[in-house]
Amino acid sequence: MLIIFIAGCEQKQEESAEQRKARLDSFSMKRYGKSSDERIKEMTHKVISKSLLDTAGLYKSPIKIIKATLVKKEYSNFRDIRISYKNVSNKPISAIRFMWKGIDAFGEPADMGGAYDGFGGGFTDDVLRPGKSETREWSILSRDGKKVQLAWPTEIAFTDGTKWKLSKK
Repeated sequence: MLIIFIAGCEQKQEESAEQRKARLDSFSMKRYGKSSDERIKEMTHKVISKSLLDTAGLYKSPIKIIKATLVKKEYSNFRDIRISYKNVSNKPISAIRFMWKGIDAFGEPADMGGAYDGFGGGFTDDVLRPGKSETREWSILSRDGKKVQLAWPTEIAFTDGTKWKLSKK
């Protein structure tokens, strides 16, 4: 007796982009309770926030932030940022670079005028004498900003040519 087996070759079909996304999302949902896109966005935000919020050495800054608030413009629904600061050093300052972090009404990162939601930055090159305070506004055109969580100087130039820079670990 002769038995012939015919085995068919089964070709594995390529997974489409939609199928791959669905497979990854189901894994991500089971493990994290979020889609893979949401999880990646969350992880990216954590990494960027940690690096931008590295304010080690801020206590040594020649500038102290007195107040940072968002101000609504009279002619639109956009908001700008207003920062009050003081020169606590014994040297005149010729320029200051600032960064700030803000949130919306839901506590999520707001559009603060920077490349990454939640963060923004600006500078001033007006001379600030020792012991003097100043208040400046920067036009950031924030649509959803509700609160400034933190504002800090990142670099300061003195009139004598020396500089102070916020140290990164």
